[in-house]
Amino acid sequence: MLRVRVVALCLGMLSAVGCRTTVQVSIESDETAGGEIEVAVELDAEALEALGGSEAIETDDLDGTTWVMGRAGPTDGGGFRLEARRAFVGAQDLQAGLDELTGPGVFSDVVSVADHGFARTDSELSVAASVTGDLTQFSDGALTETLGGLPLGYTPRSWRTWERTNRAPQG
Repeated sequence: MLRVRVVALCLGMLSAVGCRTTVQVSIESDETAGGEIEVAVELDAEALEALGGSEAIETDDLDGTTWVMGRAGPTDGGGFRLEARRAFVGAQDLQAGLDELTGPGVFSDVVSVADHGFARTDSELSVAASVTGDLTQFSDGALTETLGGLPLGYTPRSWRTWERTNRAPQG
């Protein structure tokens, strides 16, 4: 399991209890229908402290994967930012990379094509995102074990409270 995913999910949960964490996923494609996925996670000082400091952020499990660590270090406000990126070659590989971040089912209908014509290239990149279940869809066995048996580090009672206060509008 990618540590970036674990950190991003843990930090997302920290934001629900007063800490601020920002997770950004960017996708850039090129004229070959390939490109790069970049994930940036930024914690404020309070979130970093709740996590146990920057020493608690491990990225060595990215070694030997298709993900490459980018910048990682302190921010001006006493927080911490880390970035990772992964190249992709076409829609199927892009789908695989997105599934590594969130698990299957969140991102779908991935299209990445390049149509080369005379003196022009038409490109299309599209991804559908659907977060219709509860946030446990972002967890797995390794993350649950890391968080002491709780899928996202929450007790069932606090999880229900979080769901009620953060539910997306229906309709």
